[in-house]
Amino acid sequence: MKPERLAQKLQIAGAYLPLAAGIILAVHAAELLRNTRETMAARAEETRRLRELAAGMELVYSARAAFESLPDARLRDIRSALSPGGALPAAETVRSDRKELTDGWTHRIEEIVFQSIDAPGALQRALNCETLRPPWRLTTLRIAALPGQEGRTKITMTFEGLEKASL
Repeated sequence: MKPERLAQKLQIAGAYLPLAAGIILAVHAAELLRNTRETMAARAEETRRLRELAAGMELVYSARAAFESLPDARLRDIRSALSPGGALPAAETVRSDRKELTDGWTHRIEEIVFQSIDAPGALQRALNCETLRPPWRLTTLRIAALPGQEGRTKITMTFEGLEKASL
């Protein structure tokens, strides 16, 4: 091949080389854009979830501050809280769980059963336990009528509470 002809072909190839490089670069940029869009969407979702968690943590921090501001953060004995002065029949504790939490806090669960009791009085006392500071929270209540005993029921109550032994 003549040198002029070879130079002409190299000149044409040289003209197409930037075009081919531009096409390859455009395809690569489109792929990067798609990946970046997916990454940004995932990060936006993560940010939304983190903001939800942060809002929930604000509630936790305010509740913790309220509990820590109590002069005494020990829970009262649930049985004595239910029957001040022994006004209620004896209750049977069927479950008593303690779970140690962070910074000296303890989560307590007490399940109490009254085998035969006047329901309205017992329910009022159970609700009064929620006004104690720190409060016991009534989480489960089961009432069963007693056959042949008008106005008497079997009541099972589950209470939960948080306490800190010493502040």
